[in-house]
Amino acid sequence: MVWTDNSITESRSIALTKWAARTMFPGVPIAIREDLQSRIAGQVRELSVVNALLRAGSVKPHPRVASSLRMLSKMLGISERRYEQLVVEVTAHATK
Repeated sequence: MVWTDNSITESRSIALTKWAARTMFPGVPIAIREDLQSRIAGQVRELSVVNALLRAGSVKPHPRVASSLRMLSKMLGISERRYEQLVVEVTAHATK
């Protein structure tokens, strides 16, 4: 994870996170009904953040992780409030 690798500078970590948020997410296939496309796209973005939260919880704590997760969420169009809800949900499920 670039956020916890001390050999990667913070500016490089930010640049890699921004690059991933801009380029690594596939578009929704046009064959899917138009009224479902935005919902599916939103779920893909949220699932990506949930996955990152889960992975972050399995590594040694690092100061860059929290700010990087927030930045990733923001770049993916997830509101601050929704991001906080996702954190609460992931935490609740992870502690069961």
